[in-house]
Order: sequence, then C-alpha cells, then structure tokens
Amino acid sequence: MRFVFNGLKTRKATSMNEPFDPKAVNDKARDSYRRTAAQFEEFARDAEVPKAMREIAEKNIAQMRETYERSKDALENVMQSWEKSFDVADSGSRGPKPKDHRHCPAQH
Repeated sequence: MRFVFNGLKTRKATSMNEPFDPKAVNDKARDSYRRTAAQFEEFARDAEVPKAMREIAEKNIAQMRETYERSKDALENVMQSWEKSFDVADSGSRGPKPKDHRHCPAQH
C-alpha cells in the first residue's frame, strides 16, 4: 500500500518494530541528489542566459566580493581591538605586584 502526500507517492508506513537503516536512507538521498544535479546540469548546458542578465549577475558578484572584503577587514580590525582590550584588562586584573608581607603579622 502506498500513501499519497502532497501529490508525492510515499512508501508504505512502517511500524516501530521495523529496522531503520540510515545507510540505505543516505544512499537513496545521495542517488536522488545526483539524478537531480545531472538533470539540472543538462538543462543548464542547453539554456542560454541573456546578455543583460549575465551583466547584472557579474555586477552583483563584484559588489558582493567588495562587500565581503570590507566586512572582513572591519571584522579583523574589531578582533585586533578586542585583543588589545583583553590584554589591557588581563594585565589590569592582575593588579600591581603583591608586596612582600612576610614582615606583617598574619591576618586571619
């Protein structure tokens, strides 16, 4: 018996006692992905992208690369600033070197 869900045929419902084979599920998913990817590649080879669309895509890619580089540089600057701040905070948290209290009476 097969069930139809959202127009897709699914396999027969399983009970809790049936073994679950994750490798089989992964293999099936991988095969499905490969078939779909092959179909897309075939379609993409045959499809001609209009020149205007290609130019827009190339412009968008160039802008995204510039944005990435600026963001990366800004993040690196922030990280360097934080490192300096943490170094200062760490050295400040240690406080001045402790004095020699051997000559002071013990405080309990």
